[in-house]
Amino acid sequence: MALWLWLYTSITRGWKSCQSNEEHRDRGIGKALIERLTDRAKQAGCRRIELDSGFHREQAHRTYEHVGFDKRAFLFSKEIV
Repeated sequence: MALWLWLYTSITRGWKSCQSNEEHRDRGIGKALIERLTDRAKQAGCRRIELDSGFHREQAHRTYEHVGFDKRAFLFSKEIV
C-alpha cells in the first residue's frame, strides 16, 4: 500500500502527487510529506487541501485525520470507455 496525497496549487494549476512506498510505512514519512505540502500550499496562497483516497486505505485515512484532515465528502466516478 502506498500513501498518495494530491495537491492542487494555484502555482502549477494542476494535480500533484506524493507517495510513501509500503516499505517506508510507519516511519512518519506520510506525515512529513503532508506537513511539507501544507507549508507549500500556504506559501502559494491556497486556502484548502483536498485529497482522494480509496475506502480500503484505512491506515492512510488515520494519518490524514491525525494531521488535521476532516472527512467531508464522498468521491464518485464512472469509467466511460
